Amino acid sequence: FRTKLAAALARCRIKHDAPSIEYILPEAIRKQEQRASALPLWVWINTLKTSLQDVFRDLKKKGFTKVETVSDFDHYTYCVDQHCHDVLVFPSSLKEELLNLDLFAHCKLLLQDKSRSLAVHSAQALLTTGDDIIVAHVGSHLTIAHMSVLTNHSMSRIFVCGVKSSAKAAELRNLFSHMGCKNIQLLHEDFTEIGPTDLRLQKAKVILLLPQCSGLGVGNPIDFILNEHGDAGLLRDLFQGSVSEDKLRILAERQLKELMHAMKFNKVQAIVYCTCSVYPEENELVVKKALESGMEGREVQPY
Repeated sequence: FRTKLAAALARCRIKHDAPSIEYILPEAIRKQEQRASALPLWVWINTLKTSLQDVFRDLKKKGFTKVETVSDFDHYTYCVDQHCHDVLVFPSSLKEELLNLDLFAHCKLLLQDKSRSLAVHSAQALLTTGDDIIVAHVGSHLTIAHMSVLTNHSMSRIFVCGVKSSAKAAELRNLFSHMGCKNIQLLHEDFTEIGPTDLRLQKAKVILLLPQCSGLGVGNPIDFILNEHGDAGLLRDLFQGSVSEDKLRILAERQLKELMHAMKFNKVQAIVYCTCSVYPEENELVVKKALESGMEGREVQPY
């Protein structure tokens, strides 16, 4: 089959007059991949397993040099992110070497798109001691784990919605245990199935809403869809360089429904709504429609 596949690929390249397999992709995707290869890598530190200083020391032993900014990068270098104190930035050329480090094998460092770290830090900044947080989607276990790490010392609990099967729950508990996370509670129901007065969530003050979206705003959309348990059907849209109007409408309707449901929780004081989309339909327009809907639960301080 390998021989047949190679022959079919050769015929396809000849037909399209393509110098290499990459040239069979649409130009929009090739440009996106070129941009992605130029973007740095973001890595967050699991402070349940190690400390920032220990990581700096380990990286120094491995031959890495800490610099001030991304503009100072020179191969084996890294810097601390300017927005998130526990996020490190590396040159993209080091990806393979980084993932082979013991720091990654032992879950002390975790590679993830910065948008997720920004969302988690935004939510954590809104919490006080003892406040709980609702994560509306299972999504990537890395995002939930990062939220757990940041709230570990504040007596907060993280309620994760939509863990449908016992097999999925067991898988997640095993992963979180391996990463040292202890303040996570898994809920079977989807977020929109949970009532605003649910007794389990009376101490929840922040909702972290990371809805399923087109994902075209990230550096590597294919990695994002696979790692964040996104809709694999979007891969076809990515190949074409855009998302169909029908798909966009369905995503936006679901996002609006979830955001409006979040606004019904009377005791919740803030909602962090974060997508990885370039389309206004999934971003500003969703927020605008939700604010205009009159669904706000808190009369004292409206959203």
